[in-house]
Amino acid sequence: MDPFQETFQSLLDDAVPAIRRDPAAWEEHFSKAWAYSRDVGREAAIKEREELDEQAGLLWKQMMAIPSATNAGKIAKVRALLTFVHTDEWRGPAVDLDWEKEQTRALLGQFAGMTEEELAAV
Repeated sequence: MDPFQETFQSLLDDAVPAIRRDPAAWEEHFSKAWAYSRDVGREAAIKEREELDEQAGLLWKQMMAIPSATNAGKIAKVRALLTFVHTDEWRGPAVDLDWEKEQTRALLGQFAGMTEEELAAV
C-alpha cells in the first residue's frame, strides 16, 4: 500500500478544490483516486492487510490469555506488543520518536532482548 499512498493522496488532494467549486461533482473527482487505487492493487492490499490484522488480533488475544510463567513467555509477549500492538507510532529510528515513546520502546526492547536495529524495524 505504501508505494501507492502518495499518489492516491495526491489525487484526493487535487479533487478538493474542484469539489469546493462544485460539491455535486465529488464522485467524479474522487473516482479518479479510487480507480487508481483499484488499478495498482492498493485496494486489494488493504483488504488483505485487514484480513491479516484480524487473524493476528485473534492470535494476540489467545497469546494474552496464556499466563507468562517463564522469561521466554514474557519475552514473546513483549515482542508481540512491540510488533503488533504498537506499530506505526513506534516505528523507525529512536531519534524520530517522541521522548516518552522512545524510552518506553527502549525499555520494552531490553525486556525482549531486541537490538535498536530490530526495534527500528518493527
